[in-house]
Amino acid sequence: MTVCGRKQGPIPDSAQAREECVSPVYKPIDQYGLIGDMNSAALVGTDGSNKWCCFPRFDSPSVLAAILDDLKGGRFQIAPVTPFHPSQAYLPNTNILVTSFTTATCELTLTDFMPVRSTESAGSAPHEIHRIVRCTKGSVNVRCVFKPSHDYGRARVDVTRVADGVTAHGGNQTLTLCSEVRLDAKSDQATAEFSMEQDEQAVFVLAYGSRRPQRVSSYATRSKFEHTRMYWEVLASEIGYDGRWSDEVVRSFLLLQLMIFAPTGAVTAAPTTSLPGAVGGSRNWDYRYSWLCDSSFTMDVLFRMGQAERAERYQPGCLTNAG
Repeated sequence: MTVCGRKQGPIPDSAQAREECVSPVYKPIDQYGLIGDMNSAALVGTDGSNKWCCFPRFDSPSVLAAILDDLKGGRFQIAPVTPFHPSQAYLPNTNILVTSFTTATCELTLTDFMPVRSTESAGSAPHEIHRIVRCTKGSVNVRCVFKPSHDYGRARVDVTRVADGVTAHGGNQTLTLCSEVRLDAKSDQATAEFSMEQDEQAVFVLAYGSRRPQRVSSYATRSKFEHTRMYWEVLASEIGYDGRWSDEVVRSFLLLQLMIFAPTGAVTAAPTTSLPGAVGGSRNWDYRYSWLCDSSFTMDVLFRMGQAERAERYQPGCLTNAG
């Protein structure tokens, strides 16, 4: 694996190195949105590309990692074929991400979310990414590219056709991508190109695990969307804060929730990995650890936001780490 097109390790601190790393291929981190299910998380770029995801846990081997290596890292991209102007925003008071594309002929939205657990059972997260593509104006040709790279890019991946999509096997990991849009499998990737008119939509579901349904309808995207939306909205409504910058406070609170590993209560230091603190720097460590000090700050925020019960539920994880 490489970082910014270079072998992992110290990067020369030079103007040339910085110029090579800051390129359209490797976007600034603020051009990515975060989705998650409090078991894992994924980064979605403004180009509609999912470039970082570990399944089924934060500390599992990556299956998509183009944010580190554009050639070998793996991606799952859905975007217009023609040039576009993008923007990103979350649905209000949720962690459901909407990427909007504007072209000369259309407006297209891509809604990304990871369904949260259906109950308070820590291990019941579905480990799925749902992507809803909708043409809101005009007509557009859309391209989908699914090129996973299991086990940090070390495993050979075989992509094969199934009933409503493809499966990707590599190492000890299996992914299933389902859609009513036909996906053409070829060796280590699957692609699709399709046209959409105003008010038409298509659903893609990426699911982790070897025993998965092969029909996209089996994943109940609409009901999982409504459940996930309601979960985040209810959580946001319980915040005991009505001061200045309330929108920013709510957004920060919801982001912190995505960084909590629900089964244990541990708080991951960051949902990314191996990104240098500064271009040209060598501190490209793995940040998918839980630091006791940082976790305690998160618990303090939960208490301050009126989430005492939730904070107390997560405290055992901190105490376990301390022990």
